[in-house]
Amino acid sequence: MHAPPIEMELRLLNKEFALLRSRRKITWEGQEIDPTQVALPMEKWTSHLAKTLHIQKAVCLSVAEAREMARRPGKHVYTEGAYSPNSAGAAYVAFGKGTSIAATGRFWVLDATSAYCTEVVALTEALQFLRTYNPDRPGYIYTDCLSVLQALANPQCLDPRIVHMRELIAEISLTRSFRISHVPGHKGIFGNELADFLAWRACRIGAVRQAHLSVRQVKSRLRHWLIDLWNSEWRQLHADTELARVANKRNGIKEDKLIRLMHAFVKTHAALISANTMYNKNGTRLGLSFEMGTLYYKLNETTESRE
Repeated sequence: MHAPPIEMELRLLNKEFALLRSRRKITWEGQEIDPTQVALPMEKWTSHLAKTLHIQKAVCLSVAEAREMARRPGKHVYTEGAYSPNSAGAAYVAFGKGTSIAATGRFWVLDATSAYCTEVVALTEALQFLRTYNPDRPGYIYTDCLSVLQALANPQCLDPRIVHMRELIAEISLTRSFRISHVPGHKGIFGNELADFLAWRACRIGAVRQAHLSVRQVKSRLRHWLIDLWNSEWRQLHADTELARVANKRNGIKEDKLIRLMHAFVKTHAALISANTMYNKNGTRLGLSFEMGTLYYKLNETTESRE
């Protein structure tokens, strides 16, 4: 009752190996996962060390420093991501001279699991915009997500999304002066506040972007599929047992909690059977009445004497 059958566990390991190591598309009970949808770590030695991209480190700015830098000539782009359990969005806003808005981008992010996913989408879209817009003018990008900047600065990070952003930064830096900075979020910086507003609007209206699944999320999804398959097969093989009838009466309980219900039922039932042989100090046996439908137990004293 604690774990699925070994055959199912082996099937799960084979699926994980095919997807995460062999990088092949897998199908499980009619559902598919493509390796292109997963942020699989890239190989360490895909390129020579001499060709390693040297990315300029981001600078953390205060509110006053961010406002001062925004007055410099060039293209200033602010990025922001918004996430909730129900929806997710990403956006960027680009400023030209003064406070004139040169361009905006709003993106509805599907399958996002955290604010980090939306921030990655926002920064990637901003870099792609900056790569093609006025390549002769200096470019500045501002974000309030420190996690993305730390990943960019970490050479050990092999996330394909981060590697793609490094390539974009290197390409932009070849044609213009470029700088990426961290600004405090929700501190009254106009560009950051406007990007935040657009990101939340993008949760409802925006161009669709697909967030990559993390390896942890893929393993969790495969585990849920395994539990669902185990539940369905168990119901078919043990449909005539009392335990299955109790489980079927539990309407509204999620499938992943069914196994815990079964385990608790068996433990409680075993404890009651052993308790039926116990006697009190007066030598009378303790009888037990068991109501199967509601899992309600009542302790009765019987007049039977211990022999």
